[in-house]
Amino acid sequence: MVQLCLNDEEGVAAFKQILQDIAIEQGMRYMDGSGEAMRGLRAVNATGEHMHSSGGLVHVAIEGDDGLGLSAGNLGLNLYDMAIGFSHEPSDEVASHLSDLVVAKLKERWAVKTVPAGKGAFPDPACLPTALEASTPPNNHMQRSGNDKVPAAGERP
Repeated sequence: MVQLCLNDEEGVAAFKQILQDIAIEQGMRYMDGSGEAMRGLRAVNATGEHMHSSGGLVHVAIEGDDGLGLSAGNLGLNLYDMAIGFSHEPSDEVASHLSDLVVAKLKERWAVKTVPAGKGAFPDPACLPTALEASTPPNNHMQRSGNDKVPAAGERP
């Protein structure tokens, strides 16, 4: 398993496109179950940190006819954290080729960390969503109401 930080929505789109391109090149299927997974979380009222049931959940996979493939997602991680698990042991030559190819392509754009064997991926504190500032309403507590008189130049408030 590997983990990486996609940084923002543009990174998520690029990540999905890279996986789609790899699937096509390798004669495999690309599947994006993000919307379906998010609807499922909403249906069971899943709430909590890192659930992304209100938006931003990523759940994608690549699969070959022989069962070889990978799945990737951010459930349980920060919004732009991504964990990727491969379906075959790295000792299998074909599976190793796929994982090496995927990791090499991703390393062209992001830092990719290997998750130690027997461990899981955890939210990376260095991968906090920078886009949250853009989606947070501005702090309007100092705005004047429509009834406030704005003093003219030189006039005292």
